Amino acid sequence: MKHILSMNLLCWVFCGFLNANNPISEFTPGAYLGSGTYVASDGTGSNTSSYVVFTTNGWNMIYLKDGALHYYDSALTIDAFGFATVVLTDTSDPSNPRVYEGFGNCGDYYCHINVPVSNGVVQQLITFDCGAQSIHFLGALRTNDGSPNVQWEETSYLIAEDQYPLAHPSRRQFLSY
Repeated sequence: MKHILSMNLLCWVFCGFLNANNPISEFTPGAYLGSGTYVASDGTGSNTSSYVVFTTNGWNMIYLKDGALHYYDSALTIDAFGFATVVLTDTSDPSNPRVYEGFGNCGDYYCHINVPVSNGVVQQLITFDCGAQSIHFLGALRTNDGSPNVQWEETSYLIAEDQYPLAHPSRRQFLSY
């Protein structure tokens, strides 16, 4: 019994240090070039490419999928605790931009967004890898209109920076070279 209590206490203390004690509050501007794959629930899928520009409060993405370009803007307002409001704009059709609002959260090295869209929900996890100067995207569109669900995974690498490449000002000490 003593060992169980000790292990529970140790687990509780250790897990307390894993909390988002220093969540991302803004992004450091930089441009990234990436590639990945997507797969749909009907078995279709393909390779993807993207060009992503991070601003202090979000990112703009040009995404090449199945020979077509798609344009997305994501804006986040992140509070001191890492909770975010998200505005996702699909400008793939410039004469008919579609704006969606959602929410998210950010930790030390990641942000997660959840945005209801016209035919379902977009969920995406963005992970910042300071050592590799890269950003990893893992996401899914869960549809509610009978069209296939889609998931994607992509890694983008820094190609141009605004002094420092990644998201959190306190991370700059890891990025000097």
